Amino acid sequence: MLNNKPYNASLDIWCLGVLLYELLHGSPPFGGKMQADKMKKIKASYKNKIDFGASKISIEVQELIGNLLKYFPEERYTIQDVLNDKWILDWKTRTGVGMELSNSSRGHGLDWNFDKM
Repeated sequence: MLNNKPYNASLDIWCLGVLLYELLHGSPPFGGKMQADKMKKIKASYKNKIDFGASKISIEVQELIGNLLKYFPEERYTIQDVLNDKWILDWKTRTGVGMELSNSSRGHGLDWNFDKM
C-alpha cells in the first residue's frame, strides 16, 4: 500500500503481525513520532530485522511475527502457514482452542472451536 501497488490477502497477514507484535510487546513494531518516520521504517524493513529489544517474548513467537512482517508479500506466511506455525500449534494444545480454515457461508475463512474452554 505504501508504494501505491495493488495488494491482496498478504496485507492482512502483515497487519496480523503488527497487531500481534503490539499486543505482546506493548508498542508498534514501526514506531515514530511522525507518520513519515513510520513509513520510512516500514519501507526499510526489507533489510532490517524486527527489533524486539529486551522483550520477554519467546523465540517462537518472534519467529512467527517475523514471518508475518516480511517486507515482500511473496515471502510472508499464508493463513495456512500461520495455522501450522509451532507457536500457534503449542497455543492450541495448551488452551484447547482450535482454528481451522473452512469454506463456511459466514463469509470468513476461519472456524473457531471454543468447546474446550
